[in-house]
Amino acid sequence: MSLSPTDIGFYISSPHGKMPERKGSQSAGFDIYSAERKTIYARNRDLFHTGVHAILPEGTYGRIAPRSSLAVNFGIDVGAGVVDSDYTGEILILLFNHSEHPVTINIGDRIAQLIVTFISNGMARPFSEAEWLDRQEKK
Repeated sequence: MSLSPTDIGFYISSPHGKMPERKGSQSAGFDIYSAERKTIYARNRDLFHTGVHAILPEGTYGRIAPRSSLAVNFGIDVGAGVVDSDYTGEILILLFNHSEHPVTINIGDRIAQLIVTFISNGMARPFSEAEWLDRQEKK
Protein backbone atom coordinates (compact mmCIF):
# COMPACT_ATOMS: atom_id res chain seq x y z
CA MET A 1 0.00 0.00 0.00
CA SER A 2 1.38 3.41 -0.89
CA LEU A 3 0.57 6.61 0.98
CA SER A 4 -0.21 10.00 -0.48
CA PRO A 5 2.13 12.82 0.63
CA THR A 6 -0.41 13.83 3.29
CA ASP A 7 -1.47 10.40 4.58
CA ILE A 8 -0.31 9.04 7.91
CA GLY A 9 0.32 5.30 8.09
CA PHE A 10 0.21 3.17 11.21
CA TYR A 11 1.60 -0.31 11.82
CA ILE A 12 0.28 -2.22 14.85
CA SER A 13 3.02 -4.48 16.26
CA SER A 14 1.36 -5.75 19.45
CA PRO A 15 -1.77 -7.79 20.13
CA HIS A 16 -2.86 -5.03 22.55
CA GLY A 17 -1.98 -2.21 20.14
CA LYS A 18 -4.94 -0.27 18.79
CA MET A 19 -5.19 1.76 15.61
CA PRO A 20 -4.95 5.49 16.39
CA GLU A 21 -8.04 7.41 15.39
CA ARG A 22 -9.47 10.89 15.19
CA LYS A 23 -12.75 11.17 17.09
CA GLY A 24 -14.07 13.92 14.80
CA SER A 25 -13.38 15.24 11.30
CA GLN A 26 -11.89 18.44 12.77
CA SER A 27 -9.90 16.79 15.57
CA ALA A 28 -6.29 17.98 15.58
CA GLY A 29 -4.79 14.74 16.82
CA PHE A 30 -5.03 10.99 16.59
CA ASP A 31 -5.90 9.35 19.91
CA ILE A 32 -3.14 7.00 21.08
CA TYR A 33 -4.08 4.02 23.29
CA SER A 34 -2.19 2.15 25.96
CA ALA A 35 -1.16 -1.42 25.12
CA GLU A 36 -0.56 -2.29 28.76
CA ARG A 37 -2.05 -1.94 32.24
CA LYS A 38 0.03 -0.05 34.79
CA THR A 39 -0.43 2.10 37.84
CA ILE A 40 1.41 5.43 38.01
CA TYR A 41 1.96 6.26 41.65
CA ALA A 42 1.48 9.76 43.07
CA ARG A 43 4.08 12.29 41.93
CA ASN A 44 5.68 9.67 39.68
CA ARG A 45 6.02 8.78 36.01
CA ASP A 46 6.00 5.69 33.81
CA LEU A 47 6.62 4.76 30.18
CA PHE A 48 3.75 3.10 28.30
CA HIS A 49 3.89 0.85 25.27
CA THR A 50 1.34 1.50 22.54
CA GLY A 51 2.16 -1.22 20.01
CA VAL A 52 1.96 1.50 17.33
CA HIS A 53 4.52 2.63 14.75
CA ALA A 54 3.80 5.73 12.64
CA ILE A 55 4.70 6.42 9.03
CA LEU A 56 4.72 10.21 8.79
CA PRO A 57 5.05 12.32 5.62
CA GLU A 58 8.39 13.96 4.90
CA GLY A 59 8.55 17.51 6.21
CA THR A 60 6.43 16.69 9.27
CA TYR A 61 6.86 15.42 12.80
CA GLY A 62 4.44 13.92 15.27
CA ARG A 63 3.93 15.84 18.50
CA ILE A 64 2.80 13.71 21.41
CA ALA A 65 0.31 15.87 23.32
CA PRO A 66 -1.62 15.28 26.54
CA ARG A 67 -5.32 14.48 26.67
CA SER A 68 -7.23 17.26 28.38
CA SER A 69 -9.52 14.87 30.26
CA LEU A 70 -6.58 12.98 31.83
CA ALA A 71 -4.94 16.26 32.86
CA VAL A 72 -8.08 17.82 34.33
CA ASN A 73 -9.57 14.73 35.99
CA PHE A 74 -6.45 12.86 37.12
CA GLY A 75 -3.41 15.18 36.94
CA ILE A 76 -1.82 13.11 34.15
CA ASP A 77 0.51 14.89 31.72
CA VAL A 78 2.73 13.78 28.82
CA GLY A 79 6.49 14.21 28.54
CA ALA A 80 9.03 13.58 25.77
CA GLY A 81 6.77 14.40 22.85
CA VAL A 82 8.53 14.31 19.45
CA VAL A 83 8.25 11.58 16.80
CA ASP A 84 10.50 12.36 13.83
CA SER A 85 9.29 11.34 10.37
CA ASP A 86 12.25 8.97 9.97
CA TYR A 87 11.64 7.22 13.32
CA THR A 88 10.47 3.65 12.79
CA GLY A 89 10.27 2.34 16.35
CA GLU A 90 7.25 1.86 18.55
CA ILE A 91 5.65 5.03 19.88
CA LEU A 92 6.17 5.05 23.64
CA ILE A 93 4.31 7.50 25.86
CA LEU A 94 5.87 8.97 29.00
CA LEU A 95 3.12 9.85 31.48
CA PHE A 96 3.55 11.95 34.62
CA ASN A 97 1.14 11.72 37.53
CA HIS A 98 1.13 15.15 39.18
CA SER A 99 -1.63 14.17 41.63
CA GLU A 100 -1.47 12.90 45.20
CA HIS A 101 -3.19 9.61 44.26
CA PRO A 102 -2.16 6.59 42.16
CA VAL A 103 -3.79 6.39 38.71
CA THR A 104 -4.27 3.10 36.88
CA ILE A 105 -4.10 3.08 33.08
CA ASN A 106 -5.75 0.07 31.43
CA ILE A 107 -5.17 -1.60 28.09
CA GLY A 108 -7.14 0.36 25.50
CA ASP A 109 -7.28 3.62 27.47
CA ARG A 110 -6.66 6.78 25.46
CA ILE A 111 -3.44 8.19 26.93
CA ALA A 112 -2.18 10.82 24.47
CA GLN A 113 -2.70 12.44 21.08
CA LEU A 114 -0.42 12.40 18.05
CA ILE A 115 -0.60 15.75 16.26
CA VAL A 116 1.18 15.79 12.89
CA THR A 117 2.80 19.17 12.24
CA PHE A 118 4.66 20.58 9.24
CA ILE A 119 8.23 21.74 9.93
CA SER A 120 11.06 23.56 8.24
CA ASN A 121 14.06 21.33 7.57
CA GLY A 122 16.37 24.29 6.93
CA MET A 123 20.01 24.06 7.88
CA ALA A 124 21.54 25.92 10.82
CA ARG A 125 24.22 28.38 9.86
CA PRO A 126 26.33 30.69 11.97
CA PHE A 127 25.87 34.47 11.78
CA SER A 128 28.83 36.80 11.98
CA GLU A 129 28.67 39.66 14.44
CA ALA A 130 28.24 42.09 11.52
CA GLU A 131 25.28 40.11 10.14
CA TRP A 132 23.73 39.94 13.61
CA LEU A 133 24.12 43.69 14.20
CA ASP A 134 22.71 44.45 10.73
CA ARG A 135 19.68 42.30 11.49
CA GLN A 136 19.14 44.05 14.82
CA GLU A 137 19.23 47.50 13.16
CA LYS A 138 16.51 46.49 10.70
CA LYS A 139 14.04 45.70 13.47
